Amino acid sequence: MLSRKIVFIALAVTVALGAAYSVKNFGSGRPDVAMSTEPVVLVQEAALVEVLVAARDLPGGTILTDDDLVWQSWPETAVTPSFVLNSGEADDMFPGAVVRRRISAGEPVTNDRVVQKGERGFLAAILTPGMRGVSVP
Repeated sequence: MLSRKIVFIALAVTVALGAAYSVKNFGSGRPDVAMSTEPVVLVQEAALVEVLVAARDLPGGTILTDDDLVWQSWPETAVTPSFVLNSGEADDMFPGAVVRRRISAGEPVTNDRVVQKGERGFLAAILTPGMRGVSVP
């Protein structure tokens, strides 16, 4: 009976040592992967263009001045055809124009959000609620 217990304990110790050895050497068959300390760049930076944006919140009916608009760098891939890009003509185009619908600070200015003097809808854009306008030749 005693010898049976000794054999059983020896067998259990042997199995435990074999399992420990197998676990220790489980991943040793694969080559080690060298870890780089350099950051990995996953996305290339897009080219930037200058887009005209509101410098502050502009409610509808606001008559624009030079201080209301600023040029901001914008990713070229996010530019739509309705955005106003930086060109010499754009600087003189918007002062005196009227905001049709609210433009939030930092939001790109588009031609459909403002109305120029002499364009259809200019009078309606500058009138406050409750006022009426009439065109007279």
